[in-house]
Amino acid sequence: MPDADLAALSLVVLTTTFLLAFAFGAIVQRTNFCTMGGVADIVSFGDWTRMRQWPLAIAVAIFGTTLLDVAGLIDVKDSFYTAPRFTPIAHAVGGALFGFGMVLTGGCGSKSLVRAGGGSLKSLVALLVLAAAAGLTPTAHHVDHGAAGDAAAGVGGHARGLVDDDDRVVLMDDR
Repeated sequence: MPDADLAALSLVVLTTTFLLAFAFGAIVQRTNFCTMGGVADIVSFGDWTRMRQWPLAIAVAIFGTTLLDVAGLIDVKDSFYTAPRFTPIAHAVGGALFGFGMVLTGGCGSKSLVRAGGGSLKSLVALLVLAAAAGLTPTAHHVDHGAAGDAAAGVGGHARGLVDDDDRVVLMDDR
C-alpha cells in the first residue's frame, strides 16, 4: 500500500474512532447506561428504566456482528463465543467475579470509562486493572498456515495470526 493511501486511511480510521468514541461517551453520560446501575435500580427501587436499554444494545450488537459477518470482514465461527464447548461453571464463576468487580469499582466498564474521561482517578485505576485482566486472558486463536506456518512457528507448532488465509479478520479465542 502506498504511503499516501496509508496516511489517508489512518486519518479516516482515527477520525471515525474519535467520532464514535465521542458519541458513545455522550450517550452513556446522558443515559447513565450501566449494567450494575440497571440491576441496582431494579433491586432498590423497582425501576426498570435503565435495564430496558439492554435489549436495544444487544440488538445493535447482533445486527452489527451479522453485517460484518455477511460482508466477510469477520468470521464468527472462529469466535470463542460460538464454540461448541459449553462450560457453565466457568461462565458462572467468571460472571460472579466480574459482578463483584463492578460492585468494587462502582460501575461497569463503560461507566468507568466515562467517569475516567471526566477525571475520576478511581475509575482510571479500575480501567487499568480491567485492561491488565483482559491482557492476561488467553484469547489467541491458532490460524493454520499449512507447512509454511508450521516451519515459521517451530517444530510441531502452528503460526498464530489475526488474519486467515482468505485475508479475513479472525476473532481471537483459545482452543
